[in-house]
Amino acid sequence: MLRTAMLMSIIATLCAGLSGCGLKGDLYMPDRPHAEQTTSQQSGR
Repeated sequence: MLRTAMLMSIIATLCAGLSGCGLKGDLYMPDRPHAEQTTSQQSGR
């Protein structure tokens, strides 16, 4: 459980950073609904 939470946190951070490229962001979005919200906030800016 703890490892999953840490993975989600790391992936969310990576997604936010890679959302600018749109390469990994699009791949993670369908797999990680939580990451989608983070990506939406980042690209909104």
